Amino acid sequence: MREFAYLDTLVLSALADESHLWPAVSTLLESRGLSLALSRCHIAELHEVARRHASICEFLATVPTCLVADAEAMLQAEIASYPDRAPAEAIVLCALTPEFCKTELLRGLRSPELRDVRVAMRQNAELMQTVLDERRDNFPPGPTGRYTSDQADLFADHVVIEKLLKRSREALALLPKTGEIPGDAFLSLRLAPLVSFFKYYVGRRAPKTPSDLGDLCHLEYMPYCRLVVTERDLQETLRQLRPLTRVLDASTIKNISFLRELGRQVAE
Repeated sequence: MREFAYLDTLVLSALADESHLWPAVSTLLESRGLSLALSRCHIAELHEVARRHASICEFLATVPTCLVADAEAMLQAEIASYPDRAPAEAIVLCALTPEFCKTELLRGLRSPELRDVRVAMRQNAELMQTVLDERRDNFPPGPTGRYTSDQADLFADHVVIEKLLKRSREALALLPKTGEIPGDAFLSLRLAPLVSFFKYYVGRRAPKTPSDLGDLCHLEYMPYCRLVVTERDLQETLRQLRPLTRVLDASTIKNISFLRELGRQVAE
């Protein structure tokens, strides 16, 4: 049974310009039995880096790559597995052949229709600032007047229930009357509120740009991936929340320096 690796869009884009790292990345994935997970978020965001389209697809053709399922399919797998963790393969829609990556995927990245998808993603990211403020109003800080890390799981429970109210009454009916959600349940919905809570509530930070909030779309896949390679800021946030939740128990979190170091070792 293959497991999965998730490289965020910035990492994929960087690899497009650092082809000397491709053999090291390929060896890493093969040695660990990992396939690279490619999401719709990746495809929409990569549409905007036209000069890298060909090299990105060439890279993906050199490594085992799969297209991951959409959010609804993942939620259905989590409902079927409740209260246990859904199997990792539940996130996969299909494997992508090298030929598909070089042809159909390349055409897909260049599709004009993705412009509308990106517009919708930006609009959603802008709305997320309002959502963050509303959730803050409905979830007060602790007795000291500041949010603390031990509130993180409770905050995530509230947000997961809020999402289930909108998306699946079937899933909502599974929950205990206490509203406390088992730690292995609905992981695709759980990581984003945990990250938001640590960055913007505990950390008292503000999103630098709407794209900071738009990047949250990648988080739904990460709990089901054995290896995650992301930018440093998110890596640090995930490091902080790891001891407080089981969401990332199955995942190793790295940044692109990890891949560059592997590349240096292979070159030596």
